[in-house]
Amino acid sequence: MKRNFILMMAAPLLGVIFLLPSCESDPDSPGKEFMPDMYRSPAIEAYVDYGEIRGRENKELKSKLSARQTPKYTIPFVGTDEVLVKMMMPNRYKAGMAWRESHGLYGWDLSEESEYEMT
Repeated sequence: MKRNFILMMAAPLLGVIFLLPSCESDPDSPGKEFMPDMYRSPAIEAYVDYGEIRGRENKELKSKLSARQTPKYTIPFVGTDEVLVKMMMPNRYKAGMAWRESHGLYGWDLSEESEYEMT
């Protein structure tokens, strides 16, 4: 009986001890996060190298184009033959003139009617 009473008192006390550190008094604090790097990763841009390696900034790397060659046999280079290039393009449908205003496609090669809707 005495042992059950001790366990019944110890369990809530341990719960309070583990939950209390997660409370913050600052109203702007987001609170404690469980593994924030799993769902809030840094944005990485394809052709931008910020020139930062282990906290130090390298000015030479910052202004250099950082695109690398693709792995062999992954993206085919079809050459300069215009017919072959158009055939190998993944999306060969043109947007319609209405897309110019809705999507800001000024200066693009557009068709009179949307080829997406015609298919």
